[in-house]
Amino acid sequence: MRLAIGYICALILLLTLSTVAVGKDMPAGESAAPEHIVFLTLHADSTGISLVRARSVEGILKERRDSSQRGEIYYEVESRDGSVLAHGSVNNPLEKRLEYEDPYEPGRLRSKLVSLQETDFVVRIAHRIEIESISFYRIDKSNGKLTVDRGNLLGKIRLNLESEMER
Repeated sequence: MRLAIGYICALILLLTLSTVAVGKDMPAGESAAPEHIVFLTLHADSTGISLVRARSVEGILKERRDSSQRGEIYYEVESRDGSVLAHGSVNNPLEKRLEYEDPYEPGRLRSKLVSLQETDFVVRIAHRIEIESISFYRIDKSNGKLTVDRGNLLGKIRLNLESEMER
């Protein structure tokens, strides 16, 4: 008897979840277009940030908690009319923190900040047809607060996602 009740509950749960996943607000016979994530491979050097490649894959971009205040570089994804569609931050790709075991004190970790002359890095954004560009700014932490230094534009990249996209 318990087994039968368990199966019935599992079946009800499965049917409920499949209804939610399909989208109960959609007309019969229509399915939602799959969402896409755009992987922007970017190049950073002393002159700024430039686009290497844009690639779209099917999937849903997970939101990072408080991502606009984590890194040293702030970005804004902008539409044709200049409105901000999305924003976030990344760590400075030209600075890498290396951790290693102290050779004189085994078991103890040491870290060292290494500055790079140039490197490639990836930023993920949700694909939206309204996207026109992405701008990168340095975050100023000098006054104890995190503020975007709009006078320090590291790069503004025009994105024509339909023509630049690798699939």
